Amino acid sequence: MPGVTEISLTSIPLERAQRALDAGRAKGIELGTAFTIVVLDSGAHLVAVS
Repeated sequence: MPGVTEISLTSIPLERAQRALDAGRAKGIELGTAFTIVVLDSGAHLVAVS
């Protein structure tokens, strides 16, 4: 189709998102602060939240 650009979005596996949540929780505890952690894929879709 003329004028149409193909966009390829990358998803993040749930296991990898869980590792990111775990690392974020550890850092929040280390800093002694309240926090919310959100993991988004490249299309800004919610993958995980804690």
